[in-house]
Formats: sequence, structure tokens, C-alpha cells
Amino acid sequence: MKVIHLADLHIGKPFHKKSLLFDQTYMLKNVLDLMESQKAHLVIAGDVFDSANPSIDAQEVFVSFIKEVVKLCDAYNLTTIIIVGNHDSNRRLALWEDFVGTRVHIVNDTVEILIEGIPFYAVSFVKPTIAQTKFNRPFESYNEAFEAYLPETNRENTILIAHQTFEGCTTGSSEAMSFFDDAVSKRIVQEFPLVMAGHIHKKQKIGNIFYPGSLMPYAFGDEYAGGITVWDISTGTDGKLTAGSSVYPVHLYREFQIVRGDLKHCLGIADTGAYIKVELVDENVPLDVALPQLQNHFKNMVTAVSKITDDWEADLNKPMVQFDSIESALDSFCNQIEVPVLESEQLRLVQEVVHEITETSN
Repeated sequence: MKVIHLADLHIGKPFHKKSLLFDQTYMLKNVLDLMESQKAHLVIAGDVFDSANPSIDAQEVFVSFIKEVVKLCDAYNLTTIIIVGNHDSNRRLALWEDFVGTRVHIVNDTVEILIEGIPFYAVSFVKPTIAQTKFNRPFESYNEAFEAYLPETNRENTILIAHQTFEGCTTGSSEAMSFFDDAVSKRIVQEFPLVMAGHIHKKQKIGNIFYPGSLMPYAFGDEYAGGITVWDISTGTDGKLTAGSSVYPVHLYREFQIVRGDLKHCLGIADTGAYIKVELVDENVPLDVALPQLQNHFKNMVTAVSKITDDWEADLNKPMVQFDSIESALDSFCNQIEVPVLESEQLRLVQEVVHEITETSN
């Protein structure tokens, strides 16, 4: 059987104050077309919406999409599983459970669902406080909390669906910086033949864990997954599950393009209708002077920043330097920006702040 694996749709997510709803609708239409042409089941591994309280427009996009999904499921005997992500409201998504028929499952906790005889175990977003409410006992870590939700038997023949950070993953540019203190150990899910994951926007495979990437880029630094992931899943003669994935290419409705150079160079680049970020490297033209001309030239320019010189950017990209003390780090910083080193009273205040931050973090 074939299963489309999506995650992190983030319907309604703003992009530099521009709406992406048209672009998202276009991408979802491609999902429906692929679902029909491949007769593929559908898994959405969390973060349907970008907000727990999505706009009416965002909800209309989801409702239009899910109505077509229901039709396809009924017509071709297909199954759809949608789990709740950390951006979603489990109560809001669960409201639709009674309206989507028996072939579409909206999971706001944990459930096992058979698709063509193969068990799929769906686990919505888990954190210790959520697990504590469910199991009525405290959990010390994400590992302990997540493991409490997993089935105790038949893991080797079960496909796991989870919206979670797993150790070893790397984030995309549209995600907040994380120190991954919420990462779940790969060891906990190693018995499952496949983990259909969501939560991380960058497409990647970590052993048996697979993130398909977000539906589309949500930052200029994001690497687009290139299309829609479809799994071909079967049971071998030895009874073991085998799964291989393919990406069906889908072109974005609008590309995401970074234009860099002085004003003359930027204005000489043809406008393709893409979303544009301008990095202006021009010591002679201030950004506020260049901005009206750039906006007039690029109809979908969403942001512009001033990059003063290449040397300045190169400084930012120098390797990280390790210091043995806060005093030596501050001395180096002051020398770098060519200001006098801190006096003893100033240094004492900085040390106090650093100590307070460290203690709070611990």
C-alpha cells in the first residue's frame, strides 16, 4: 500500500505580514491529486494549523481540504490519520471528528488504527505536563513521558506516527533556536520499523525516523523538501514490514529568492514573481532610500536588509571561539569593537548578571 506522509502544514502561518493561504491551498490541491492518482492513504503528523486559534480564513482552507479528503477516502476505501501537534488545539481539531466519517481519524491523544491489516500507532504531541495529566503521576523527562504512551507489544510490526523532537535531528531556518532539551532518545523507538514524524521542518532521516519536511518553506533559509513524500509499505514473506519512500515533485506556487548586491545590481535582476528578500550591499545608498525602488521593482518583495560590507558578514561567520572565563571573553569583545575594557565595577555588574542567568537556567 502507499501512504502520503505530511507534517507541519502550518495553515495560516504569516510570512513577513503576507498571507500564504493561496500558496498553501495550491500545495494541498497537489496532495489531493496525488492521493487520487496513487490511491494512497494519508498521514498528517501534526501542526495542521500554525496557531491554536487559527483565523477563519485558515479554517476555511482546512475544511475545504478535509472535505475532499473524505470524498477520496470513501471513493477508494482509503484511511487518513491526523495527529495533533504542539501548534494545534486538540479541542479545536477534535471538534471535526464527528463530521469526517469513519475513514478519517483525528487523534488528540493516542490510538492504534489498522490500515490494510498493518497497525499504525498514532501519538499526538507529548510533553511531561501533558503526560502527567493523562497518567496522574509526574514525569521527570520527555523520554519518560513519551515512552509511557507507546505500546508494550508488537512494536516490530507497527508503524509509529509522532509529532516530536528526536535526538540527532537538525532544524530549519523557520524554527526557533532550540537546545533540544525536549529531544526523545532514538533508543525508545528503535523497535518500530518506521517512525512517521513531524515537528521538525527540515526533511531528514535518522535511522528509522523520518521527517518529510514542512509543506512548503516558511523562511528564506528553509530548504524546500522538493515535493510530497509517499511511502510504499508491504509485509514480506517473513512477516516483517518493509517501507521505502519516494518524493513526488511539486513546484511551489511562488519560489523563495534572495537577491544580494548593490542597488543597481538588484534592480537589474528580472522579477519572476517569487517572494523576494533583498540583502542590500551598498555603502552609497541607504536602505530607506533604496526601499521604494526595490518595492516598485519586485512586486512580492517581503523584506529587505542592509549588508554593509562583505567583511562585516565574514566577521559574523568566523568560527566560534571558546574562552576560559567571562573576563577574557569580555576583554576580547571590547577589543573587537574598539572600546575600553570594562572597569572593575562594570565587570562586577556583568558577572552578577551572568551568575543570575546561569542559576536561573540551572
